Amino acid sequence: MEFEIKSLHKLKKLENILTELIDKIDYEIIQTDVEWLHLKSISESQNSSVQEDVPATPSTSDMKPSKESLRKMKIEIMDDLLINASQLELATRKSTVLDTLEEFDSD
Repeated sequence: MEFEIKSLHKLKKLENILTELIDKIDYEIIQTDVEWLHLKSISESQNSSVQEDVPATPSTSDMKPSKESLRKMKIEIMDDLLINASQLELATRKSTVLDTLEEFDSD
C-alpha cells in the first residue's frame, strides 16, 4: 500500500513537471506569434509606405487608402485580442498549476 502511494506521488510530481514544461512551450509559442505579428506589421507598414509613394490617379486616391488602413487596423486589433486571450489563458493555467503544486506540497 505504501509503495503504491509513493508511486502515485512520483507520478503526480512527473505530471506537474510535464505540465510546467508544456506551459513553457506554450509561452514560447505565444512569444513567437507576437514576434511574427510584429514583423508582419513592420513589413506591411513598409509595403504601404512604398505604395503611398507611388502617385495614384485622382479618382482612386480618395477611397483606397482609408479603406486599406481601416482593414489593417481591424486585423491588428483582432491579432492583439487573440494574443491577449492566449496570454490570459496561459497565465490562468500557470496560476492553477502553481496552486495545485502548493496544495500538493502542503500534503
